[in-house]
Amino acid sequence: MRIVCVADLHFGHSEHLGKINPETGLHTRLEDFLRSFDEVIKYVLEPSNNVGLFLICGDLYKSRHPTNTQQEEFAKRLRLLQDKHVHTLLLTGNHDIVVSEGSSHTAGVLAALVNEEYISVCDKPGTFTDFPGVKIALMPYSYRQKLGMKTNEEATEYYGKVVGELLQELKQSPGDGKLMFVGHQTIEGCHMPAGYVDPELISEVVISQSFLKGFDFAVLGHIHEHQVICQDPLCVYTGPIERIDFSQADRPVGFIVYDTDTSACKFVKLSVADLYRVYVDLTDGQGDLTQRIIDNIDLNRLPGSIIKVDYKIRETDLCRINKTAILEIMDKAKFNYGLFPYEIIREHTSRNQEINESVSSQDALKKYIEGRQDLKDIADPMFKRGLEIIKLCEVSRK
Repeated sequence: MRIVCVADLHFGHSEHLGKINPETGLHTRLEDFLRSFDEVIKYVLEPSNNVGLFLICGDLYKSRHPTNTQQEEFAKRLRLLQDKHVHTLLLTGNHDIVVSEGSSHTAGVLAALVNEEYISVCDKPGTFTDFPGVKIALMPYSYRQKLGMKTNEEATEYYGKVVGELLQELKQSPGDGKLMFVGHQTIEGCHMPAGYVDPELISEVVISQSFLKGFDFAVLGHIHEHQVICQDPLCVYTGPIERIDFSQADRPVGFIVYDTDTSACKFVKLSVADLYRVYVDLTDGQGDLTQRIIDNIDLNRLPGSIIKVDYKIRETDLCRINKTAILEIMDKAKFNYGLFPYEIIREHTSRNQEINESVSSQDALKKYIEGRQDLKDIADPMFKRGLEIIKLCEVSRK
């Protein structure tokens, strides 16, 4: 039997990278995330894939207060899984839980409505032993304040104690099966992608790899990058089902398939949105800078992409960029995120010692222009215009 694992669905995420589709009324980024999730469901429902269990390892939505549309679209897909008798486990993640005590989480309404024979929501530590061939320890997201602990050491010790108790419960439960850990947490040794905050600053519990000893397989959500953490036992992050931002533009996105019979684990890539970032270094100031940016844009890639153009440029060359011409090209993309001077080089020139109060205004202007190599192409017209300004100033003084 195979188990399909996904995490970090994040319906409603990165809406700044899209717009409302006038034909469907849905946001284009929500459509991207739903399209990826539909691809996973298609895999789950394909009989030849022999999928017996579907795990969603936390973070159903971007917001703890998802819109009606986001909830409806997700509920439609859960209903399909339920109607097809697909056993599905939903684990709550940090984006699902509400901080205030007593408040429900984003999966709360689903837990109240679904048929528990096929759909189960896990919002506290527990075990799942109702399925043949596998016994699962479930650890939803938690943080120090929720656990009532001041330090990460205290919270980590408590977390390890709970995981150990769940493992013993699984071992003592009747029947045979692979021992599997499912969580939504940061684990030591993982690679933190760009944009992540130091867990210590946000009261996050960082768990030890040693807690997983005794399990046959571990899968986690929370970190937005598919990665293998360790081999004994095999521990993996599924990563998200859709690219979140441009820092993930070249990163593979997909889901995990674990075979309980062979212990084989594979990562299945998804066809996701093309986040197309173009970067151009213009600091040499050579040629037509606008055309150089345009020449770096792959026109064949534009129609299906979300494009962003960054360029590095000298401050003195900023006015040489025809943004209108570039944006006109970028508008051929699925969505144009924008054109940005990624880095502006401000040159600090030393004062010309020959320019002082004893030098006439005309000579001072000439010496200044001659000392600026970046102005050599426009030196003559600039000097001519400068003389006109000097004369106007002299006239105004009289």
